Amino acid sequence: MTRHSFTMRLGGVALAGATALLLVTALSASASADSTPAADCVINCVATFDTPSAAETFAIPGGITDLSVTVSGGAGAEAPAFAVALAGAAASTGGVTTVDLGTTYAGQTLTLGVGGIGEGSYVQQGSTLLMVAGGGGGAGYGGRLDLPGQISSTQAGGDGGAPAGPGPAVQSGFDADAFGQASVNGGGGEGSGGTAGTGSGTISLNGVAGGDTTTTTAAGSTLAAGGTGPTASIGGNTQVAGSGGSGYTGGGSGGMATFTDSDDNPTDVVGGGGGGSGFTASGLSATAGTPNTGTGSVVLTYSFSPTITTTATTVSHGDTVPVTITGLPANTAFTVAFDDGLVVTATSDGSGDASETFIVGSAAAAGHFRLSLVVGGTSVATSDPVTVIGALPSTGGPSPELPAMAALLLILVGASAVVLRRRRSVRS
Repeated sequence: MTRHSFTMRLGGVALAGATALLLVTALSASASADSTPAADCVINCVATFDTPSAAETFAIPGGITDLSVTVSGGAGAEAPAFAVALAGAAASTGGVTTVDLGTTYAGQTLTLGVGGIGEGSYVQQGSTLLMVAGGGGGAGYGGRLDLPGQISSTQAGGDGGAPAGPGPAVQSGFDADAFGQASVNGGGGEGSGGTAGTGSGTISLNGVAGGDTTTTTAAGSTLAAGGTGPTASIGGNTQVAGSGGSGYTGGGSGGMATFTDSDDNPTDVVGGGGGGSGFTASGLSATAGTPNTGTGSVVLTYSFSPTITTTATTVSHGDTVPVTITGLPANTAFTVAFDDGLVVTATSDGSGDASETFIVGSAAAAGHFRLSLVVGGTSVATSDPVTVIGALPSTGGPSPELPAMAALLLILVGASAVVLRRRRSVRS
């Protein structure tokens, strides 16, 4: 697969001795620390892993009702610093894919790897690889390498593969396309490793094909490596071709070649690397996301769906109300509110459940109220309405007894008036 993107800037001063390795180190060091949700998180709990690592684990809480995982491969390396200084920066993107795992892995441990620059990221369970997002290929550049200040442009390598649709499937990485010279650029990983760029002309160095195989064990996965870009000392600088991105299969690296136009004017091209491929396992369905421009990451988002119920439907002052709670995280503190008052403070058991009671207080207002389950200051579930009778009116509403009392008073007043009229009639 081929992508087209480049920046061009003429002129400038060459910076000798800098290589793409320095850029990779700087970008990798900028990754922020991992973050995990609070132990009592109930809804939209997010665990983020964005520090490059070969393998680490995350225990999915038991009782969750949904889980989605977004895997992002690392963006490709830029060209060496001297080329960037002359012609601007260009970098490929890492693949991004999201898979909805539902409740399949509730209570289980996932192993994940986070790619650095040009590296893929993955998620597995046990010894089963679930998904891979490919890393981007390294950038290429061109001009006259033997002359100072004559780098005319830099161009991104191939983007990493981002799986989309049902698995099992391999999503190819993209080919690099520096200067439109396909032969010198690395190919994206496909069902096998991406092809190597080939050299020709005055500068003739071949690239390296991408790796064909990802190996998965219970301890983690070793993704197929991208081909390593060849190097050469030319014009006082260390010229470095773009390496391929790693992934389910690796991208091929670029080569170096000299091409001439119709007027025999030479142009030296340092090829870009192809992107690593992505992967989705059987039974899963992936959705491709916005391509990644930084180091890789794995983001897990999950939720619980707790419930709060009671068998009581109509209550009076002094009645005992049973409360049943299910589906919370294990050993989580919670409260129950009723008619804006706190009536229960407790902690769920190891299964996320609880059974509690409370007594309807003498100050409870008449009306219809729901029980509210509150965790960390947020209501996470409510019950069906419960009716309170035989109480004072709530917040200014008329008491149900008032109409009857008023009718009785009218009857008494009317009766008194009739008696008085009869007494007057007898006297007269």
